[in-house]
Amino acid sequence: MKADKSGLIHFETKLYSTSPRFAQKKVLIEVLYNEVRILDEAYQCIVRHPRLYGNQTKSMIWQPYLKLVAKRPRAIKYSGVYDQLPDEWQQYLKMCKEAEQKTAFSLLAELMTHASFDELTEALRMASAMGHPSVEQIKQAFRARKFNQ
Repeated sequence: MKADKSGLIHFETKLYSTSPRFAQKKVLIEVLYNEVRILDEAYQCIVRHPRLYGNQTKSMIWQPYLKLVAKRPRAIKYSGVYDQLPDEWQQYLKMCKEAEQKTAFSLLAELMTHASFDELTEALRMASAMGHPSVEQIKQAFRARKFNQ
């Protein structure tokens, strides 16, 4: 299958992410009853998704995107990925300077291995209670919320 400009593939009316480096390129797809694997030309797994059924329409594995965007944060607005970020994160990133955006994307890439975007958005809300938070304040709010439940 060929990934679109955002690196997403369309399979059975569902969307599955690949990686930004595979945007507009052909990838292989391995479909199991519970999992969809996206493979490169050498049959190496790029990313694994739970297979979507029912009303679920998109599976997005953010880590490959966030690592790349951390290097060039201004490029995200032109990638098609920016619109898929939760509204709170879009608003926060608009208020950040470029250096702060780089750190924010690095933090997101790091924390996405341990949490969902819902958890990270809740940490952002907590940290934003007193105004525009620093990346470190968001990280502290995430840890407080995650480990004090």
